[in-house]
Amino acid sequence: MASRDAAVGQTSGADVRNSLYKRFDDRVNNIVTSLQNIVDAASIEDKATNAVGEYQTDVEASHIAQSFEDILRLISEVEIAAITQDTMASMQELEKNILPLYQNIYISTDQALKSLKLSVDTMLAELEKHYYTSQCSIPIVP
Repeated sequence: MASRDAAVGQTSGADVRNSLYKRFDDRVNNIVTSLQNIVDAASIEDKATNAVGEYQTDVEASHIAQSFEDILRLISEVEIAAITQDTMASMQELEKNILPLYQNIYISTDQALKSLKLSVDTMLAELEKHYYTSQCSIPIVP
């Protein structure tokens, strides 16, 4: 399984898609062939070959079940691949969009802090000037 995942990581999306289509077609062809063999075995009316026909029907039924299990596994792999690919694409898009946002936030925050510092400095200078030039004296109560 790991070697298949590594091979999938090295191939293009079209190659992976073609491989999945081929696997799906193979499983569907197996199901059709097995159903044809079951129909052929069911048409045998001779008692001697009836046991062989029943055995062949059981074997073909197990092939059908195995093919359906393979198809379900394949569907699961396709879903996982789609989710993973969507997640990776979303993460790349998110990173591409978030970096400028962080830069903008940093710049605007830095500018706002500088502006606030200038305002506070100006207000403190005015308060200090007013304090030293004011005629009003507040008595200090011990």
